[in-house]
Amino acid sequence: MQSDSENRITMNDYINNIPKLVGIDLETTGCSFSDRIVEVALIQYEYGKETLKFVERVNPGIPIPEVVTRIHGISDNDVKDKPAFSQYADKVLNIITDAVILGYNVMFDFNVLSHEMVRCGKGFLDPKKWVFLDPFVIWKKHDPKNLESAYKYFCKKEHNNPHNALSDIVVTLEVFKSQMEIYNDMPSNYMELGTYCYPKDESWVCSSYHFVYNDNGDIVCNFGKNKRVLLTKLVKEQRTFCDWIVCKDFPEDVKALVKKAMNGEVLPKKEIVIE
Repeated sequence: MQSDSENRITMNDYINNIPKLVGIDLETTGCSFSDRIVEVALIQYEYGKETLKFVERVNPGIPIPEVVTRIHGISDNDVKDKPAFSQYADKVLNIITDAVILGYNVMFDFNVLSHEMVRCGKGFLDPKKWVFLDPFVIWKKHDPKNLESAYKYFCKKEHNNPHNALSDIVVTLEVFKSQMEIYNDMPSNYMELGTYCYPKDESWVCSSYHFVYNDNGDIVCNFGKNKRVLLTKLVKEQRTFCDWIVCKDFPEDVKALVKKAMNGEVLPKKEIVIE
């Protein structure tokens, strides 16, 4: 009788038996499926051997938000002279056709890619035609990131009353205390710890990057075609754009700011300190 270790499938067993495996990773203008690609990378393997490597930066046709640039390091200037994704669409499509696709949180990349294919006339990519391998999903299934699993991991206890609000708070506090004891690289005070959990950009007017203070302390748009345009100018010349913000799924404080500007109310102004 074979042991568990003898029965266990190794990674090479998986990789070496796949006729065509394509690893994919995209850098984009944001975290929505409708965002644009700024860099596409693909590596093709045939029965475990690398046979092709493809990586290109592309001009997304829209500004890259500064908050996104800080994550992947690709700025508008880096891609301003690059071709549009449409120039590579056929090559990318050829590489992924009949392939098993591997990626970390791969369905995000695949959906962004599908949207790009539609935009350049290649049509919708039906995910039913592909097999996807995703280490992120495997990790979540083996180590789910919910309060119950956190309580078990950090406190070595079972959460016997999950989704009861009061019980969840007590358990959350226990998890927090255990984390502070286990992780020795945490900030020493709660204000710094708050910034560690949810970093704040001093240039943001609201809770998100959509509007920022410029060098003069005035509020400007920080995304899309109206990036760097004064909010006071937007409400006069781009009323439809402002209406769109108010009606769409933006943070409530962003909507409130735009409404305030549309009503002609006095907007906050950042004090500029001259040293």
